[in-house]
Amino acid sequence: MRNTIQRTLICQTVTRMHNHPSADMVYERLHRDYPGIGRATVYRVLQSLAQQGLVRKVCLPSADRYDFTLYPHAHIFCRVCGRVEDMPDPDDRRTPTFPTEQNGFTVEARDVIYRGICADCKSNVL
Repeated sequence: MRNTIQRTLICQTVTRMHNHPSADMVYERLHRDYPGIGRATVYRVLQSLAQQGLVRKVCLPSADRYDFTLYPHAHIFCRVCGRVEDMPDPDDRRTPTFPTEQNGFTVEARDVIYRGICADCKSNVL
């Protein structure tokens, strides 16, 4: 496989996985059908896709995850099982509402991540 085919496969895989996959999750899914693809290639291509704005990188304590939904929105992260889901953000108007300059910083993006325990994990604890 040439690099452009690998990039296409990785991008399509992230788009089809609606669970905000990590690079390892993308690799495992791809490796089943394409055993020649390397883990390092998946990491490198995902990083490149995120830098180009083709996927969104969600930085979490457990591992970086990737999202195909590119418009600004919040995420909710279960600290027990690691599940990540999109969450409606009351400040989301599909356009950035953050200040462009704040305390000498040029603000380029806003990421909102709510942390908690998902319903499945909460029911297993009780």
